[in-house]
Amino acid sequence: YEEVVLTGTDPNDPETEDGTPDADGDADNDGLSNLDELRVYGSLPNDPDFDNDDLIDGLEITLGTGINNPDSDFDNLTDGSEYWLYGTSPLSNDTDNDLISDFDEVMVYNTNGTNFDSDFDLLGDYAEIFTHGTDPNNPDSDYDLLTDQEEIVIYNSDPLQRDGDADGLSDYFEVMTSHTRPRDNDTDADGLTDGAEWDTYGTDPNLPDTDLDGLSDYEEVVTYGSDPLRADTDGDGMLDGADFMPTMHWIVPVVVAFAGIFMLAVGVKRVKDNYFVEEFITKAEPASLGLEPGMDIAVEYKIRGGLVVFGVVVRNGADNPMRNVQVVLGVPD
Repeated sequence: YEEVVLTGTDPNDPETEDGTPDADGDADNDGLSNLDELRVYGSLPNDPDFDNDDLIDGLEITLGTGINNPDSDFDNLTDGSEYWLYGTSPLSNDTDNDLISDFDEVMVYNTNGTNFDSDFDLLGDYAEIFTHGTDPNNPDSDYDLLTDQEEIVIYNSDPLQRDGDADGLSDYFEVMTSHTRPRDNDTDADGLTDGAEWDTYGTDPNLPDTDLDGLSDYEEVVTYGSDPLRADTDGDGMLDGADFMPTMHWIVPVVVAFAGIFMLAVGVKRVKDNYFVEEFITKAEPASLGLEPGMDIAVEYKIRGGLVVFGVVVRNGADNPMRNVQVVLGVPD
């Protein structure tokens, strides 16, 4: 039976093939003798791949895989697919010892089952998948020109976002150019984002008071409207931080104040001249020349508009007409 059915040899001839005993023959050309397959390995001498795993029986014996087991390491990948397709070991369910089974690497994550770091970014596939959430097949998951390893280990930036702190500057730019913190959108804590300082105001995102004038960049930009790049915005010789009006030269309010005072004085004088006219009244001295007994003479004058207006009034009658009267006026300064 074995010869007729299993080996195809002639039971009446010990050497069906001239010079080779039937027991030493290899009916299925799998690298194992007919006798070894029947007596040692329990396989069929007329079936080159007894377990149908795409590895011939002789190769399985060489590799150490199970001739009767298509998945020697029980990782749900056949021995033949591991050997021929994936390059993984059919004797180990985790060929690269990265804590991810060969099946998961091949079928789930599409990683390299023979290399613990499929994308060569110095982060193991397991850490990328289960710890950091990065792409184990892409050394730069967020395409920001920093490798995942650099972002996680060196710069503490977000490997999943090009701009981890959403400040308008990419992580690469913050690390390589502006030297700001890629996870802090306001590195100098002055109230302005790093992006606004760099792109809009031209201030130093690492220094809260770029021009060292005593006012923070935020106060200059938002509160006072002064120049955060000039210590003395209005050029009046006072630092903006010490200047109560940092955007206006001190001479301007002084001139305005003097002008106001002058205009007020003019207005007061005009009102006084028009509505509060001061009148001065005096009388002639009785001993004035030209006066005679019985005359009661009153001399009155007023100052109007800078002019002296006066008059002589006879208070009661006299026998002789007045001819010459000397009047002494006391005019105030």
